[in-house]
Amino acid sequence: MLCLNWFGIKFVLHNSCHFYLAQFVGLPICSSMDRLRWSTVWMTILWSLWIARNEAIFSDKVILHSNLLEIIQIRFWKWLKAKDLSFQYSYSSWVGSPAICLNFLDIYSISEHLST
Repeated sequence: MLCLNWFGIKFVLHNSCHFYLAQFVGLPICSSMDRLRWSTVWMTILWSLWIARNEAIFSDKVILHSNLLEIIQIRFWKWLKAKDLSFQYSYSSWVGSPAICLNFLDIYSISEHLST
Protein backbone atom coordinates (compact mmCIF):
# COMPACT_ATOMS: atom_id res chain seq x y z
CA MET A 1 0.00 0.00 0.00
CA LEU A 2 2.81 2.43 0.78
CA CYS A 3 4.12 2.16 -2.77
CA LEU A 4 0.77 2.87 -4.35
CA ASN A 5 0.17 5.71 -1.91
CA TRP A 6 3.52 7.11 -3.05
CA PHE A 7 2.08 7.20 -6.58
CA GLY A 8 -1.08 8.85 -5.28
CA ILE A 9 -3.23 5.81 -6.01
CA LYS A 10 -6.01 4.53 -3.79
CA PHE A 11 -6.16 0.76 -4.06
CA VAL A 12 -8.06 -2.24 -2.73
CA LEU A 13 -5.83 -5.25 -2.12
CA HIS A 14 -7.16 -8.55 -3.43
CA ASN A 15 -6.54 -11.89 -1.81
CA SER A 16 -5.28 -13.44 -5.06
CA CYS A 17 -1.73 -12.66 -6.12
CA HIS A 18 -2.52 -13.75 -9.70
CA PHE A 19 -5.47 -11.37 -9.92
CA TYR A 20 -3.40 -8.59 -8.42
CA LEU A 21 -0.61 -9.09 -10.99
CA ALA A 22 -3.05 -9.21 -13.92
CA GLN A 23 -4.78 -6.07 -12.72
CA PHE A 24 -1.55 -4.25 -11.94
CA VAL A 25 0.28 -5.04 -15.20
CA GLY A 26 -2.75 -4.93 -17.49
CA LEU A 27 -3.42 -1.21 -17.30
CA PRO A 28 -5.22 -0.29 -20.53
CA ILE A 29 -4.36 3.42 -20.59
CA CYS A 30 -0.61 3.03 -21.07
CA SER A 31 1.63 2.96 -24.11
CA SER A 32 3.86 -0.10 -24.40
CA MET A 33 6.84 1.80 -22.93
CA ASP A 34 4.74 3.13 -20.07
CA ARG A 35 3.33 -0.35 -19.46
CA LEU A 36 6.87 -1.72 -19.27
CA ARG A 37 7.79 0.97 -16.76
CA TRP A 38 4.64 0.37 -14.75
CA SER A 39 5.17 -3.40 -14.64
CA THR A 40 8.65 -2.67 -13.31
CA VAL A 41 6.92 -1.25 -10.23
CA TRP A 42 5.43 -4.70 -9.57
CA MET A 43 8.74 -6.49 -10.12
CA THR A 44 10.64 -4.04 -7.93
CA ILE A 45 8.15 -4.44 -5.10
CA LEU A 46 8.25 -8.23 -5.30
CA TRP A 47 12.04 -8.40 -5.48
CA SER A 48 12.44 -5.97 -2.58
CA LEU A 49 9.93 -7.88 -0.44
CA TRP A 50 11.68 -11.16 -1.24
CA ILE A 51 15.07 -9.78 -0.22
CA ALA A 52 13.62 -8.21 2.96
CA ARG A 53 11.91 -11.49 3.83
CA ASN A 54 15.15 -13.42 3.39
CA GLU A 55 17.05 -10.92 5.53
CA ALA A 56 14.41 -11.23 8.25
CA ILE A 57 14.47 -15.03 8.19
CA PHE A 58 18.16 -15.73 7.67
CA SER A 59 19.83 -12.69 9.24
CA ASP A 60 17.28 -11.68 11.89
CA LYS A 61 17.18 -8.23 10.34
CA VAL A 62 14.19 -5.99 11.06
CA ILE A 63 13.11 -3.72 8.22
CA LEU A 64 10.65 -0.92 8.86
CA HIS A 65 7.95 -0.19 6.28
CA SER A 66 9.34 3.29 5.68
CA ASN A 67 12.82 1.87 5.07
CA LEU A 68 11.41 -0.73 2.70
CA LEU A 69 9.61 1.97 0.72
CA GLU A 70 12.87 3.91 0.39
CA ILE A 71 14.69 0.75 -0.74
CA ILE A 72 11.98 0.18 -3.38
CA GLN A 73 12.19 3.80 -4.54
CA ILE A 74 15.98 3.63 -4.92
CA ARG A 75 15.96 0.22 -6.59
CA PHE A 76 13.20 1.18 -9.01
CA TRP A 77 14.94 4.43 -9.95
CA LYS A 78 18.26 2.61 -10.53
CA TRP A 79 16.60 -0.09 -12.63
CA LEU A 80 14.83 2.47 -14.80
CA LYS A 81 18.01 4.53 -15.22
CA ALA A 82 19.90 1.39 -16.31
CA LYS A 83 17.25 -0.05 -18.65
CA ASP A 84 15.51 2.98 -20.12
CA LEU A 85 17.79 5.59 -21.67
CA SER A 86 14.89 8.01 -22.05
CA PHE A 87 14.35 8.01 -18.27
CA GLN A 88 16.44 11.05 -17.31
CA TYR A 89 14.90 12.12 -14.01
CA SER A 90 16.89 12.90 -10.89
CA TYR A 91 16.27 10.82 -7.80
CA SER A 92 14.66 13.76 -6.01
CA SER A 93 12.26 14.33 -8.93
CA TRP A 94 11.52 10.61 -8.96
CA VAL A 95 10.71 10.42 -5.24
CA GLY A 96 8.64 13.60 -5.34
CA SER A 97 6.59 12.88 -8.48
CA PRO A 98 6.86 9.27 -9.67
CA ALA A 99 3.63 9.40 -11.69
CA ILE A 100 4.90 12.38 -13.69
CA CYS A 101 8.30 10.75 -14.23
CA LEU A 102 6.56 7.64 -15.58
CA ASN A 103 4.29 9.72 -17.80
CA PHE A 104 1.20 8.74 -15.86
CA LEU A 105 -0.37 12.16 -15.91
CA ASP A 106 -3.87 10.76 -15.63
CA ILE A 107 -3.22 9.11 -12.28
CA TYR A 108 -6.90 9.12 -11.33
CA SER A 109 -7.76 6.91 -14.30
CA ILE A 110 -5.14 4.45 -13.10
CA SER A 111 -6.60 4.57 -9.60
CA GLU A 112 -10.12 3.96 -10.93
CA HIS A 113 -8.91 0.97 -12.98
CA LEU A 114 -7.11 -0.60 -10.03
CA SER A 115 -10.01 -0.21 -7.63
CA THR A 116 -12.48 -2.10 -9.85
